[in-house]
Amino acid sequence: MHSKQHQDVLHSDVARTFERRDASLRCGMLGIGIALLAIASGCDSSPPLYPVSGQVLIDGIPATTGSIRFMPDDGRPATSAIDDAGQFKMVSQVVGGQQDGVMSGRYRVAVTSNEIVDAETARWLAPAKYADFRTSGLEVNVDGPLAGLKIDLTWDGAENGAIESAEDDATASETGDNLEPAAVPDATAAAE
Repeated sequence: MHSKQHQDVLHSDVARTFERRDASLRCGMLGIGIALLAIASGCDSSPPLYPVSGQVLIDGIPATTGSIRFMPDDGRPATSAIDDAGQFKMVSQVVGGQQDGVMSGRYRVAVTSNEIVDAETARWLAPAKYADFRTSGLEVNVDGPLAGLKIDLTWDGAENGAIESAEDDATASETGDNLEPAAVPDATAAAE
């Protein structure tokens, strides 16, 4: 058997070993916690989003329904529904969902407003040429917050309330008739 003195020494050696391991573990956990805090607070590399809101007008009258889309040269689009007063507030897709606002840059704009008449027919409530950002002629430059942005559309040269069936659209696509941009006077949207 070991003497009482030997047992005390052995017990104190074991206790010191556990104390050192416990101190190392606490320091390691503290270091990991600090690193995670630094990542969460200061290492966000996503660009800022600027609030963008406004109104869609068709020949000076607010649109009553639809959607608006800002298409960047690179990256993800920003979108918004258009309410019954023509108002919109842009939202961008970000990691984890949606967030109010738009990144800075140049955007081509598409506005869609129609109602379904039947399974193959839609009635355009805004000119169809604005539904495609490539042919709308509308652009917005975002370099900061934009409130009160006016998007002015016109029926000039288009049939008001024109009805287009799926068959008409397929014919236009085949001939390429729907790919030519229409002339739009001062088509660049600007903040007021």
